[in-house]
Amino acid sequence: MSNSRDSESKSTLKKHSEIPRTLGFLIAFVGVFFLVATVFSLITIVVLQAASGDTGPLSSKDKYTIALSITSLLTALGALYIGIKLIKKLDSGRKLFNIFGLIVIALAWVKFMYKQNAIEKSFANMPAELAANAKQIELGDTLTVFILPVILIVVALLLNLPRSKASLK
Repeated sequence: MSNSRDSESKSTLKKHSEIPRTLGFLIAFVGVFFLVATVFSLITIVVLQAASGDTGPLSSKDKYTIALSITSLLTALGALYIGIKLIKKLDSGRKLFNIFGLIVIALAWVKFMYKQNAIEKSFANMPAELAANAKQIELGDTLTVFILPVILIVVALLLNLPRSKASLK
């Protein structure tokens, strides 16, 4: 009798894992945070463009900044959407996160490669000591490219655990 009750409570625990819901809250929070940051970034771009009075064509730096802001906005909205799906314990949130993780990693690599190319061009005319100091500032982007995939893979592994999958509808 006691043995069947123990196995029943264990199966209930497996089906009611809070891992997806907890990760959903974290992912939604990150989505909201980056959504607010991106909106402020876009507002800053518009205000600076208007303040400069420059009505000519956009520079390649401005185009890059706008493209980065738009992809950041879409990424933030995607994270918020996935977070809400996971909070509701929908399996589609897990599946979307798996795709989302791959897209975010690809975008991080594209951004990294573009910036490395731009850095090499801009540092070519700098004195060697100044260029070395400026490259240290760019260390954050380099770390992001290597740390972000690890974080996303850990979250994907947690979401794809058998007990996490069993708790999703």
